[in-house]
Amino acid sequence: MFSVRDTGSGIEREYQKKMFEKFSQENMSYNKKYGGAGLGLAIVKELVALMNGTIFIESEPGK
Repeated sequence: MFSVRDTGSGIEREYQKKMFEKFSQENMSYNKKYGGAGLGLAIVKELVALMNGTIFIESEPGK
């Protein structure tokens, strides 16, 4: 089992539903500044599935 902790400002619930989809990005201004295609978590989800695992998120906006 792996656990990753986000120390940022939290993720909005609407985006949490989409964040494992290909090309999904919550904040486009962040993408313009730092780059990225929105594929990272989609790839991770596929790899986890290949190993018969599960992946999920727990996050509260503002925390």
